[in-house]
Amino acid sequence: MKYFAIITLIWISFQVSGQEISKLDLLGCWTDSREENTQESQYFIFRPCTYKEFPPSRYRLRMELKSDSICSWLVLADNDGHYMVDGIWTFNDTTHELMLYNKGGKAVTLKFIIDEVKDGMLKIKN
Repeated sequence: MKYFAIITLIWISFQVSGQEISKLDLLGCWTDSREENTQESQYFIFRPCTYKEFPPSRYRLRMELKSDSICSWLVLADNDGHYMVDGIWTFNDTTHELMLYNKGGKAVTLKFIIDEVKDGMLKIKN
């Protein structure tokens, strides 16, 4: 009985410490919720684009990840014009690396390490 309790505690600690994240968890439109970030935080918080009306900002990263590995993200031009750019995205289940490539699929444009996805929140390592 004693060994069963120890094994159970070890199993629970492994379950809590790491989250399984799949490509399906990332599908949708995500917006940088910088108001939830702090100076000391090790993470950037993203919320679904429909989460709320975000306060005005010069630039707020937004990305849309589709099931066919097509994506788009918001770019800020030199003249402060915001526009969406199309590309391709990949996700590594083991390293939790999300990579957004240009339309040709050759140059990495954005790279993130996903820490957690739950309850309408995408947590990206800073």
